[in-house]
Amino acid sequence: KNMDGFWFYLIGFGVGGLIGPICEELFFRGFLLRGFENHYSYKNTGRNMDTLEDELGAQSSTIKSMIVSYRNFTHNNRYILATLFSTVLFGLAHFQVGGSWITVALTGLLGLVFAVVTLKTNRLYPAIFAHIVHNSAVFLVLALSK
Repeated sequence: KNMDGFWFYLIGFGVGGLIGPICEELFFRGFLLRGFENHYSYKNTGRNMDTLEDELGAQSSTIKSMIVSYRNFTHNNRYILATLFSTVLFGLAHFQVGGSWITVALTGLLGLVFAVVTLKTNRLYPAIFAHIVHNSAVFLVLALSK
């Protein structure tokens, strides 16, 4: 209440234009995207799936075939699955009560772009930079419109 427009937008820019994007990218692309990607990797389905495949496979070749098919599918599509899940969660994290679902969809689309950039470059920095540029542009438009 006691801050004038300049200080309000300066603090808002610092938090929403710099700190927010860095933290969001570390979480959504660094932690979730890479976590989902590793989770669906064949090498990381590990002992539990091996045990399940061996134990249930001994009882039924159909079940063993289903488990092998699932593991192959998730491994072959791990980048798509990881991108999909992290993108949906990124969009939903930006939902506001009374807000529009269009905002959630557009934010999810932006998250999709950041995820693809992260996977294509195998680096987090380009997505962080793009996110900072996006949020900073939003803050600049808000500041100039007042």
